Amino acid sequence: MLAKQNQKAYEYLRRELLRGAFLPGTRLSDYALSKKINIGRGPIREAIGRLESEGFVEQIPRHGTFVRKLDRSEIEDLYDLRIL
Repeated sequence: MLAKQNQKAYEYLRRELLRGAFLPGTRLSDYALSKKINIGRGPIREAIGRLESEGFVEQIPRHGTFVRKLDRSEIEDLYDLRIL
């Protein structure tokens, strides 16, 4: 059951990040997200950890979790990939 909730939280957050629901630099609150999708905070934290390892978010100690901003070189790399 917990694995199912972890996957649900991950899929929801990843989908929302990819569609641009959270702008770069937006702080993600595990409490607010857990209330929004009706899942405990544990699965949200697991999903955030997974998304951090994939480069979608950045956790800053004592400040929170934020949607990662792409730097100029990453944006250039993305454009180069699209050109190919």
